[in-house]
Amino acid sequence: MAPLALLYGFVIWIRNKFFDWDILPEQEFNLPVINVGNLMVGGTGKTPHVEYLLRMLQPTNKTATLSRGYGRKSLGYILADAQSTAAEIGDEPLLYATKFKDTLVCVCEKRVYAIPNLIGDHPETDVIIMDDAFQHRSVKPGMNILLTRFDKPFYTDFLMPSGTLREWRSGYKRADMIIVTNCPPDLDSATRKEIIERINPFPNQLILFSVMVYNAPVHAFSGAVLRETKRVKAFVFSGIANARPFENYCESIFEQTFPLEFKDHHEFDQGDVDDIIHRYSKLEGEKIIICTEKDWMRLVRTDREQQLKDLPVYYLPIEVKLLDDEDKLVERLKTWMQTFTVEEE
Repeated sequence: MAPLALLYGFVIWIRNKFFDWDILPEQEFNLPVINVGNLMVGGTGKTPHVEYLLRMLQPTNKTATLSRGYGRKSLGYILADAQSTAAEIGDEPLLYATKFKDTLVCVCEKRVYAIPNLIGDHPETDVIIMDDAFQHRSVKPGMNILLTRFDKPFYTDFLMPSGTLREWRSGYKRADMIIVTNCPPDLDSATRKEIIERINPFPNQLILFSVMVYNAPVHAFSGAVLRETKRVKAFVFSGIANARPFENYCESIFEQTFPLEFKDHHEFDQGDVDDIIHRYSKLEGEKIIICTEKDWMRLVRTDREQQLKDLPVYYLPIEVKLLDDEDKLVERLKTWMQTFTVEEE
């Protein structure tokens, strides 16, 4: 695969150079635009990190998110509302719209066209968080946050199809912050130092480390929280890029688990749900069905949701916590966002 990777890498290198040389334009906007992205294909935890930023910024700012809306069946610019479905806007934007009622959630293939529409419709917008736009350079964000997984950092990876990198490793130079995700909670200082040395950041780049924290299972229909899980058997299904951490956590809290994996962003059809129900029905004793919160978004407001309404279906919420350095992130964002206030004055 090396020759194909080199050919792919050459095309990507030329494209990036065209942006660097201003042959292809990068549009900047006069309000804070934050991008959360990565260099690799697959899961690095973009969605929970966007949620982390929303929890931080929403109390004092009018926030908005902008996504491509991967997997949706619609086209063009769409602003989410209370009737939106994953088929219309994508599972991740629907998750943002469901959890953050005061945040504007929009999707569009061309982000450079979406932002003027969003600002025109809602001029009160204070900050826009773009989801997965590190390679979409037609918009130049004021703050570029690059995510890289602890178990597969970009500096050990290779270009597709030899590896999972979307572009050369040197793309990390465009980042203002680099967050190493999915870290073990007890990550020691020596390992952190080694990772930072391998990244070899520029003086302006802030390196942070985050962990994924699973909360108690939530009943998909009633919202009730399941506290006692040790005597419960769980039929576990998922359609995410990296299901192993989710499955491992379920194994740790339930008496026994029975996993079923689908491809990332899988659109569940009636046959899939029939199969899930059939497999679940074979389990004996106290039992539930559980999936990720993002998977549940692809079932909400569909006929498949109705198939499951009389069963004990739960989803597992997840959130991000930084290891010790949250004050550094807060200070960096606060200082940067204040520059826009000064410019307006």
